[in-house]
Amino acid sequence: MIPEPKKDYGDSSNVIEWMVENYLKIQDYPNAIKWVEELGNYLKNKGIMSDWEFLKGKVYYEAGEPEMALENFRIANDKSKGKCFEEQDKKYITFFKKQIGK
Repeated sequence: MIPEPKKDYGDSSNVIEWMVENYLKIQDYPNAIKWVEELGNYLKNKGIMSDWEFLKGKVYYEAGEPEMALENFRIANDKSKGKCFEEQDKKYITFFKKQIGK
């Protein structure tokens, strides 16, 4: 229902984020990975915001891919100066700190 070009509409990225979160809830990790990667094509502020990398880290963590999770959590952490973990499930910051040796 979003008109073309879909990438020009902010709602497109919101719909994809919602899809990713719901794929995580039903543990459909292949689709969560597919769509979280596609989400990068729709975000205008991904160069400065950490939301996309944090969501990717979360998806890869839940999909059992710790190396990819760590890589994305590290980028998100650097961009947000650690704030990306606030108001998130504590398992993500625990994983991150354990992996980086803190």
